[in-house]
Amino acid sequence: MLRKISDILFPAISSNEKVRIKRSLSLILPISAAASLLYGLFYAWVNPNDWLLWFIFATSAASLVCWLIASKNYLRISALVYVLGLWGIMSISMVATGGMQSVGQGGFLLVIFITGLLLGGRYAFLIMILSIGSTAWIMYLDMLGKIPEIPSQNPFYLWIIFLIYVVIGWVLLSLTMKHLRSALDKASAELEVRRQTEATLSEQAEYLAALHETTLAIIDRLDLNSLLESILVRAEILADTRHGYIDLVLPGGQLTRKHLGHGLFESFTGIVLPIGNGTTSDVLEKGETVVVNNYNTWERRRESYTDQGFYAILGIPLKTQGNVMGVLGLAYEDSERKFTTKRVEQLTQLAELATLVLDNASLYQAAQDELAERTRTENALIESQTRLDLALSAAKMGIWDWEIESDQMIYSERAYQIMGIEKDGLVSSLQDFLKLVHAEDRSKVNQSIDKCLTGAAPGYRIEHRITWKSGEIHWLETQGLAYYNENGKPIRMAGTITDITERKQDEQAIWSANNNLRKYAEVLERRSGLLQLGAEVARAATAILDSRALSQQVVEMVQKQFELYYAGLFLIEEDPHWAILRAATGQEGVKMLSAGHQLEISETSMIGWCITNCQARIALDVGEEAVRFNNPLLPETRSELALPLVSRGEVLGGLTIQSQKPSAFSQEDIATFETMADLLANAILNARLYDQVQRELEEKKRAEDKIRLLNVELESRVRRRTAALQASEEKFRALSENNPLQIARYDRDSHFLYVNHLGNKEKFYAANVLGKTLREVFGSQPSIDFAEEKIRQVFDSGEPLKTEYELMGDVGLWSLAPEFDPRGKVVSVISTTLDITDRKEMEEKLQQRSAELQAANRELEAFSYSVSHDLRAPLRAIDGFTRILMDDFADQIPPDGTIFLQRTRQAAKNMGQLIDDLLRLSRITRVELHRQPVDLHSLSEEIYQQLKAAEPERNIEIHIAKNLKSKGDERLIKVALENLISNAWKFTAKTPGAVIEVNKLTHNGKKTFYVRDNGVGFNMDYVDKLFGAFQRLHSVDEFPGTGIGLAIVKRIIQKHGGQVWAESEPGKGTTFFFTLE
Repeated sequence: MLRKISDILFPAISSNEKVRIKRSLSLILPISAAASLLYGLFYAWVNPNDWLLWFIFATSAASLVCWLIASKNYLRISALVYVLGLWGIMSISMVATGGMQSVGQGGFLLVIFITGLLLGGRYAFLIMILSIGSTAWIMYLDMLGKIPEIPSQNPFYLWIIFLIYVVIGWVLLSLTMKHLRSALDKASAELEVRRQTEATLSEQAEYLAALHETTLAIIDRLDLNSLLESILVRAEILADTRHGYIDLVLPGGQLTRKHLGHGLFESFTGIVLPIGNGTTSDVLEKGETVVVNNYNTWERRRESYTDQGFYAILGIPLKTQGNVMGVLGLAYEDSERKFTTKRVEQLTQLAELATLVLDNASLYQAAQDELAERTRTENALIESQTRLDLALSAAKMGIWDWEIESDQMIYSERAYQIMGIEKDGLVSSLQDFLKLVHAEDRSKVNQSIDKCLTGAAPGYRIEHRITWKSGEIHWLETQGLAYYNENGKPIRMAGTITDITERKQDEQAIWSANNNLRKYAEVLERRSGLLQLGAEVARAATAILDSRALSQQVVEMVQKQFELYYAGLFLIEEDPHWAILRAATGQEGVKMLSAGHQLEISETSMIGWCITNCQARIALDVGEEAVRFNNPLLPETRSELALPLVSRGEVLGGLTIQSQKPSAFSQEDIATFETMADLLANAILNARLYDQVQRELEEKKRAEDKIRLLNVELESRVRRRTAALQASEEKFRALSENNPLQIARYDRDSHFLYVNHLGNKEKFYAANVLGKTLREVFGSQPSIDFAEEKIRQVFDSGEPLKTEYELMGDVGLWSLAPEFDPRGKVVSVISTTLDITDRKEMEEKLQQRSAELQAANRELEAFSYSVSHDLRAPLRAIDGFTRILMDDFADQIPPDGTIFLQRTRQAAKNMGQLIDDLLRLSRITRVELHRQPVDLHSLSEEIYQQLKAAEPERNIEIHIAKNLKSKGDERLIKVALENLISNAWKFTAKTPGAVIEVNKLTHNGKKTFYVRDNGVGFNMDYVDKLFGAFQRLHSVDEFPGTGIGLAIVKRIIQKHGGQVWAESEPGKGTTFFFTLE
C-alpha cells in the first residue's frame, strides 16, 4: 500500500524530465529570491515594524536553500520544498493581511502555476486542493470574526503588489513559452530527420525496383531492343527525368548511332555521328562515367545540342566483356537540378546490371546463331551469373524457378538464406513454400499465383511474411512471371524474392515515431493553445472592464483557438433561478442572444447542473448523457463541457463549449479550462465592481463639479451683487413690488426667510416681515391654518404641491417646492403665489355667459322646431290642394294650368327640402361631439349600398380602400361621407364609365382621407364659394340640390378640428380631401 502511494506521489522521471526541472529551478529560484528580497526591502520602507517582514525575507532565504538543494541534484525534493513553502507563506500572509479581503489570494494561482511547471499536473492538483482547503478555513475564520480587519492599504503599495504579480506571471509565462518553443523545435527537427529518412527509403525502394525489373528482364530473355528500352526507362525513373538516350558503337569503333532517345533526344534517334565532341565521345575515350552539371559552359559540348534546352547531362558506359559497347545518357532541363554523387552511383550500378543484361542477351543470341561456341557461351553465362549473384546478394535478392508440370521449385542459394532454411532442408514444391508463408498472408500469395496460372495477369509482385524455423517473422517481396506454350498453357514461372524485413522495420519505426510525434505535437499544441488562451484571457481581463464585452471576446477566443462548434456564457443576474445567455458565437449564438435565451438553474441541463453543483461536467456523447442536451439551434453538437464561473465563493454563471466530434474533451481539459473559467469569473466580478465604483465616482465627480461650478458662480454673483448692491437697490425694490408673483421662503414653523411682497393690498419691504410667522403677519384665520398645514406637509413629504387659497379677500394660485441640503434633508420651502382674483371673476362671468348661451340654444332649438312645424304646415296645404286640383279637376284645368300646378308642387317640395337642410345645418353646430374609433370603410360601403338600392340601374364602379380608420363622432362623420359620396354619385350621372374612389394618403404629415370621382368637375376659380350655404356651381336643371350639403360637410370637419378642401377640373372630375385631427 505504501509502495503504491509512493509511486503515485513520487513517480519515476526520465533524464529529459530531470533536465527540464533543473533548468526551470535554475531560472525560477534565483528570480524568486531576488524578487522576495526586493519586495521585503520595499515593504520594510512602507511598514518597517510589521512582523510579516520575517516571512518575506524567509521566502528569499528558502529560495536560496532550495537552489542549493537543486544543485546537489535533489531536484524533486527541492521543487516540492519550494512550492510547499510558498503555499504556507501565502496562507499565513492571507491570515495576517485581512483574510478573504487580502490581495494575496492571487498568490495561490501563482503557486499552482509554478507547481504545474516544475512537478506536473498531479502535484499542481494536490496544491490546488490544499489551496482550496486553506482558503476555505481562512474564510471560516473570517466569518467567525477571528481574523482582525486590516485598515485600508496604501494604494501605491497595493499597486506595487499587483505589479510584482504581473511581472512574475509574465516571466513564468515567458519561460513556459520558451520551453514549449524548444520542445516544438526539437520535434520539428526529429520530424525533418524522419522525413529525410523516408525520402532515402523511398529512393532506395525505387532503386531496388529498377534492379528487380532489370533482373526480370534477364530471366525473361528479352531481345536487344526491348532490353535497351527497359534499361532506359528504368534509368529515367531512377533519375526522375524524361530526357534520356542510349548510343551504340558501330563496328569499326569510329561512329556512334543514337539507338534510343526520349524527351529532348527523341528527335535525334537514328542519327550517326563520328566520335569527337559531346558526352558520348568523352565517355568512350575515358571508359568511365562523365558528369556535366552545366552543359552550356562545358568545353566538349556539341554545338548542335546547345539549343535543345537541357542544362545538366550524365553519360554512363555500357560494357560487355570489358569493352564499351555504348553509352547511357540522362539530362535535366531545369538549371536548378544537378546529378548528385549518390544518384550517379545508383545509376552506375543500374548500368552495370544492364551490362549483365546486355551480355546475357548477346550470349543468348550468339548461342542460337553459333552452337559451336557453346562452351564460350556457357563460360560467359557462368561469369555473368556470378556477377549477377553478386548484384543480387548486394540487393538481398534470391531467384526461384517453378516447373509447373512436375511441381518442382528451384531456388538460388541466396533464396535459401532469405527463407531461413538449409539448402537440402526444403522439399521443392509449391505447397512446401506456402507452408513457410505466414498464415494470414497465405491466401494472398496463393491468389496471386492463381491469377498468373489462369492468365488473368502475366506476373505478380506482392509483399508478405514468412516464418523461419526459429519462429522469427521476416518480410519478403516476391515477384514472378508466368511462361506459356504455344497453346497458352502455363509451363513455368520464375521470379525473385527479396528480404525487406529491415525496410519494414524502418517503416514501422518511422510510422510509430511519426504517430508519437503527432500525438506529442497535438498535446503540445493543445497545451500551448490552452496556455495562450489563458494568457489572452488574463490580458483581456486587465484591458476590458465591460463584463459583456469581455465575455463575448473570451467565448470567441475559445471557439477560434480550439476550432469548436459553439461556445456560450451564461450569467445569473436579477432572478437567481435562471441563467441568461450573455455571450455566444456564430449565427446560432446571435439568434439565441436576440431571443433572450435562458436556462433554468436545475439539473435538467448541463449549464444548470454545473451551476447547481458548482462542478464541471463533460458530456462525451450528448445523445447518451444522463443530463439531456436539447437545443434545436445547435443540431451538430456531439460533446459538451460545462464549467461554473465562481469568484470569491459566489457562482456568477456558467461556460459551455461544444464540439461536433464525440469525446472531444478530457479530464485534463477540465483542469485547464477551470483555471481559465476562474480567471474569467474574477474578471467579470472585477468588471462589475469596477462599473459600480466608476458610477459612484462619476456621480461624486458630477456632484463635486456642480458644487464647484455653483461655488464659482456664487462667488461671482456675490462679487457682482456686492459691487452693484447700492446701485440696484431702488431698481430691485421696484421690480420686487411690481412683480405679479409673490415669492417667499419659509422654515418649518412658517417663518418668513425671504419675501418680495405680500400681495396687492399690503406692499412693503421684505425687512418688515422677515423672521415673522404667517400668523404674526396676517393674524389667526382659517387660511393661515391651511397655509401652515401645507408648508409642514411639504417639509414631511419632500414633494412639491400646487393649490388655491384665499387670503384677505384675494384668491391666489400657490405653488410650494422643497429646498434640500446636500444630505437630502428639507431645509426650507419656496413658494410662488399668483394673484388670480381677476381670473376667478372672469371664470365666473364665463360660466354665466355659458349658461346664457345654453339657454339661447334651447330657445333656438324650440324656435327651429316651431319654424319647421309652422313652415311645413302651409307647404303641406299647398301640396295637398294642388294635388286635389290635379286629380279631381284635371278635365277642367287647361294644359297650361296643369303645368303651373306641377311647378307649384315641385317648388313646395324644394322648399321642404331646403327647410330640412337648414335644420340639419343648425343642429350640427349645436350637437355635442362624442369621439370614438370610426371605420370609414364600413360607413362608405353602407352609403354605397343605399345609393345602389335607390338607383339599381346605375352602372358605376366604386373603390373603397381597406383600413380607413380614425377617431371622431361616428354619426357626424357618416353625414359628411353621405354628402360627399352622394355628390360624387350625382355628378357622375352623365359620365359613361363612372368611377368613385374612397381612400387615404399622407398630406403635410397628416392622415388625409379623400373622395374622388370622374364626373363633370368645376372651375377652380369658384372654389371659394364651394362650401358656403346655398352656393351652387351648376344649375338645378342639370343637377338638383339645395346647396347646403357641402356647408354641412365643412362644419362637421371643422367641429372635429380638421380641414376640408377640393381639387377639380371641368370634365375630369373632383376630389374632396379632409382631415379629422
